[in-house]
Amino acid sequence: MQARPIFTLGLLALALAACASKPTQFHTLDPSPPAGAVAGGSMALPIQVDSVTLPPELDRPELVRRSGPGNLDVADIDRWAGPLDQIARQVLATDLAERLPAGATVPPDDPAPPSKRRGLDVEIERFDGDLGGRVTLIAHWTLLEGSAARTALRREEHIDIPAASADIGGTVSGMSRALGVLADRIAAAARSV
Repeated sequence: MQARPIFTLGLLALALAACASKPTQFHTLDPSPPAGAVAGGSMALPIQVDSVTLPPELDRPELVRRSGPGNLDVADIDRWAGPLDQIARQVLATDLAERLPAGATVPPDDPAPPSKRRGLDVEIERFDGDLGGRVTLIAHWTLLEGSAARTALRREEHIDIPAASADIGGTVSGMSRALGVLADRIAAAARSV
């Protein structure tokens, strides 16, 4: 008869231990300051970030890091605060606004301005960190002009950010910096056309 209360206490202890597990952590990306001075003047047509697309393995609520060639580590408790493509789109738009002259960008969800604009589409091929904290961003971006969506520029960018730390926070910080570098490159190219 003594075994039943001990068994019940054991189950209760196991249930309490499960409730005491680590809580889910939510992460977001942050804008990064420009690498250099922001050019003054104006641009003929403002830029609006129309889309940022991700590969399917990253299009999920959990953070994903590379654990080796062909292997991904999907975090159990670390999740994005919203859809990663939308977070990246908003941060990239903010980063571009900080790198281009005032009025040279249109926020992503604002209606198109009455005058013409240039649309920016970004297709991300890779955007993750490894377990050591190094972040890689490989993206193809296209700057479209006019109502016929004529391609004004198309580029591929490969960006590597050295490890700040090997934890999830270091990966998220590195991903924010990688978007800042992408914005630096897009802004520099967009000023030339």
